[in-house]
Amino acid sequence: MDQAPNTSPPAKRHWRGLLLKLGLAAIWALVCGLVAHGLTLPDTANGALPYGWGLNRPQGWIFFIRVLAPAGLWLMSAACHGLAAYLGRAPDRRDWLAYLALTLLLLFTALHNHLPAWPLWCGLAYLLALTWQASLSAALLWRRSGEAADLSPRGFACCLAGLGLALYLALAFWVAQAVGTSGDETIYLIDADRMLAALGLSEGDAAAPEKRLAFYWGRWSPVLAAPMAESWAFKVFLAPGFALAGRIGAMAMLSLAGAACLGVFASLGLRLGYGRRAVLLAGLLLGFTLPFLQMIQHVYPGMLGALIVVLGLRLLPALPERAGAVLAAMAGLSLLLVLVKFRLAPAALGLLLAAWLAAWWQMPSWRRALAWGGVITAALLAVIAGAALLGLPGLGPLAAELRGIPKLHPWLLGLSIPGQFLDQQFGLLAYAPWLLLALAALPRFGREQPAMLVYSAVVFALFFGLLTLWRWLQWYGGFTPPARYLTPLLPILALWSLPAWQRGGAWLWRLAVACLALLSWAGAFFYTLAPQMRLHRRTGVNNLLDWLGDLFGSVLHRFFPSFNDASAVSWTPVLFWLLLLAVAAVYLWLRHPDRQPAAPGSQGNKAVAIAALALLLLSGSGLIWLGRALPSHSLPAESLFSPRSILHGDYYNQPVLLVLRRPGDWGQARIIGGGKGHLTATVRRYPGRPSVGAPPVLAFSLDGKEVRRLSVPETNWRNYSFNLEASPGPHQLRVTLASSNGRDAVGLDRLELVFD
Repeated sequence: MDQAPNTSPPAKRHWRGLLLKLGLAAIWALVCGLVAHGLTLPDTANGALPYGWGLNRPQGWIFFIRVLAPAGLWLMSAACHGLAAYLGRAPDRRDWLAYLALTLLLLFTALHNHLPAWPLWCGLAYLLALTWQASLSAALLWRRSGEAADLSPRGFACCLAGLGLALYLALAFWVAQAVGTSGDETIYLIDADRMLAALGLSEGDAAAPEKRLAFYWGRWSPVLAAPMAESWAFKVFLAPGFALAGRIGAMAMLSLAGAACLGVFASLGLRLGYGRRAVLLAGLLLGFTLPFLQMIQHVYPGMLGALIVVLGLRLLPALPERAGAVLAAMAGLSLLLVLVKFRLAPAALGLLLAAWLAAWWQMPSWRRALAWGGVITAALLAVIAGAALLGLPGLGPLAAELRGIPKLHPWLLGLSIPGQFLDQQFGLLAYAPWLLLALAALPRFGREQPAMLVYSAVVFALFFGLLTLWRWLQWYGGFTPPARYLTPLLPILALWSLPAWQRGGAWLWRLAVACLALLSWAGAFFYTLAPQMRLHRRTGVNNLLDWLGDLFGSVLHRFFPSFNDASAVSWTPVLFWLLLLAVAAVYLWLRHPDRQPAAPGSQGNKAVAIAALALLLLSGSGLIWLGRALPSHSLPAESLFSPRSILHGDYYNQPVLLVLRRPGDWGQARIIGGGKGHLTATVRRYPGRPSVGAPPVLAFSLDGKEVRRLSVPETNWRNYSFNLEASPGPHQLRVTLASSNGRDAVGLDRLELVFD
């Protein structure tokens, strides 16, 4: 229900409330500084966290709880007051409750010697406060979206973008505290600093190893400071933010891009005729779930790619009125995509082709010129590619990319396509299950918006197809945020999902949709709380599922598809997703659209939300229970990954091996079974240069008790088998390099465990 009308002047009330909250944040900073002055915090904030959770920034914890945390809460308050003022509503007084998190932050930090995993508790309090504030603002915008039509499309888009910007900045404060950079992030930041130094605006010392702790906390090497020849437009974009506030400033620039992307998406959805509430739901899920959300928290160019793609699609409906300006803008956007990152070139080609098709259909008098222009453009692209391969000066980066296209392996190439969507570690739907509705609603979207379907599908198909051919060896993206290669396609998928949100639907449909949305938001919350957990090694097991399995003694990950392990058992869970997709597609195709979804305060929606939460808890509990009872069979050796083991296999056509080099190196995994069993290990010896002395020996232990030792003399892959007996239930199987001659290593590829 709406609040009672405000009798005081709205502007005065909003400013007064904001100033009071700003004063509270300032007082908090002073009090916190005095209290924290006597605290002696450890060099790392890891506490008693399990391995892999991160949260180990060497410096800056006091600065976070003293300055960044209150600043983040006040930013969200500013968004809440700004939305309320624009929408003609009184500010929600419940926003004050979020500031209780500040007391909890100080309390948890003061008790760091007595509270296990105290950084995690601090992050939990901060993120819950931000979630509370964001939900208040979103609910206000939702209510206003269902009222009179005086809320303009531009104003609605700006409201959504403003809410996104405030939340992105507030979350950036936590993520910068909780995880370091990964992959090429380090190079992007260092190169941005180099640009500033060339202009005399920086010392240019970000490449110095002693400066790495400002953004990179891993093991340093000169390769991490190597310049990158491409992506200079992206570095120019990052430079102002980096000059002002280092890594957080760079993330602030990406926050601007993400907020703009949300605003343009909302404008496009409204332009196509969809209701404000349907667009708002799609926008909230697009902007506040992974992988979109994580690409604002990591310094990668994918977010700029998403912004440019959706901006190009937004321009196309205006082509008949301003043909010349639109086509010129499309050409400029396509060029900008290539300058931001050469990997985005397929999206640039898609935008150009979409613009060509739009002009062909909507401008009949231009068709002769368009035909010649298409031929000339195709010929020009062929000439440029040929010149690059022949070594023409200035085209070296293009030649390197063209020559770097790997030899195709049809079987693995085919597996990489569903893997990009369904893999439990790196797949899109593992982090944003709601995008299943985009694929299900695609036929309905085509019926309602045939022209926009063609334009968006051209961009999608060219980018996804060429990227898959180009990067099928690295479709998973490495030790970086999952699904980051597909970031430019996220606004297109959200656009296709609009028919699903336009329908209130039957109770069962609303329950299914609520489950997908809750799963997506819950995943975003968890992976923002512990950002390190989104960075996967190619073990075939999702970090979150692995942690839950350890917590409950269950092989929970077996119920989710994995395309790292090429076996039918790993793909079987895909059938559930395909069935859900088929049912949703048929439902959306047959059902006529409702005017708009029901109001959020209705009893029906509350019942659906409660039922969805109960169903998810029941389903999760059931899978955990089954994971404690289902016997183990095939164990990829890489799933035995441990802090001391080394994973080999950088490309999809290379097996991922567990390599044990030094005596004492080990890996372990959970197994489920009971009775007499048979264990087969696929193992080989990696000889040193020269290889002298006795062959290495592996020790197999069950629940800490050694059950067998194996000598590994063979340098070729060989299966070693022995009997194994275990009581019913979960166990820990550990493989340890018991002895070595100091030169040889042992590689493990697979373990097969069968119980009678």
